[in-house]
Amino acid sequence: MPAMRPSLRHVLAAAACLAASGAVHALGLREAERELAERNRDIAIAQAAVRGAEGDVRIASRRPEPELTLGSSKISTIHGIGSGGVFDKRVDSTLELSYRVERGDKRRWRREQAMELARAAAFDLGDARRQQRLALRTAYYGLKRSEQTLELARANRAAAERELGLADRRVQAGDLAPVERARLAVDALKVADEARGAELGHVEAQQELALLLGREQDYAALEASDDWPDVVDAAAPATSPDGRPDVLAANARVDAADAARRSAQALRHRDITIGFGAERDPRDQSGTTWNVSISVPLSGPRYHDGEIARAEADYDSAALEREKVRAEARAGTERARIALASSGERLRRYETDLAPAAQRALDGVEFAHARGAASLTDLLDARRAWREAQADLIAARSEYAIALAGWKAATQVDEYEDGP
Repeated sequence: MPAMRPSLRHVLAAAACLAASGAVHALGLREAERELAERNRDIAIAQAAVRGAEGDVRIASRRPEPELTLGSSKISTIHGIGSGGVFDKRVDSTLELSYRVERGDKRRWRREQAMELARAAAFDLGDARRQQRLALRTAYYGLKRSEQTLELARANRAAAERELGLADRRVQAGDLAPVERARLAVDALKVADEARGAELGHVEAQQELALLLGREQDYAALEASDDWPDVVDAAAPATSPDGRPDVLAANARVDAADAARRSAQALRHRDITIGFGAERDPRDQSGTTWNVSISVPLSGPRYHDGEIARAEADYDSAALEREKVRAEARAGTERARIALASSGERLRRYETDLAPAAQRALDGVEFAHARGAASLTDLLDARRAWREAQADLIAARSEYAIALAGWKAATQVDEYEDGP
């Protein structure tokens, strides 16, 4: 769309200015992972959730607070409160201290539930780091793919422009038919369009990585400096996915739900409120009198059935969620292993067979065309096949690197576990 062209030109111009001014930041994967840990917003949100859960533990650990009640009664609307000092007023004053005694280990189960939820939040933090590190590696190798694709596209565009300039001179000299020059011009336009698409893809890849690192303002300076990873054997996973932080978080939530249902069952044990008080009436010759009180709720034995039913349902839901997470973790691990093996085999074929064959074919056709033994159609087809082979090779390397990152995220759980 025409409305999009100015903004794209501005973006590409800004990126070119940064590169020309030496402001390009060659970013290694290790450095990117350190920045991710410090600046990623999803990780920061998970860290805040951990702090909140730790606060919930302190809240749940509190005992009921005593209550102090100060009151006055027998205030006459006819005689008023009387004359004299404060203690001589015609008023009955009371002071009472009451304390609720929890029964049924309510505080214990309440605190245990909060502690298990805090453990789940800590494992969620580990899982956030695992997922964001996978997203980082995916974006990092996506950027590297866009860089190499852009480099290839620009080289192809420059070669096509040189070939077209040479064709113009040959047409003027009568050594090349104008129709042949037109065919070269069409191919040059296609190559130039591919270069423009590669430039836009490169900008998008930079922005995706910058978003993960919290560096949206200087995204155009990002450059992936690490090499592609070597092909490794992934015949078996490094560890069981049961040790992954998402599975451990699900286990902790089951334990929290168990504590919650025990807390709900403890509601059937009625709490007792004990009170100690003093009463003083200036008109009473007894002076200050003392009183003791005990209060007990009069709810029936099945009054809390609703809370217990809800807690039991929440426990069943947490247990089912744990089984779902475990199943997804095992299936994800197997998918990651298969994807890694498949992409590794594909990359080997491209590196050892396809790319060298395309290069040999192009070299042969160019040699033959220079001596009049091959047509322009053969040359253009060979160049097109070579460009496709090079693009496929870059894509294969990127897909393998991303598959390797996925396999590590699925199996190497020791990198991400963040339990208390």
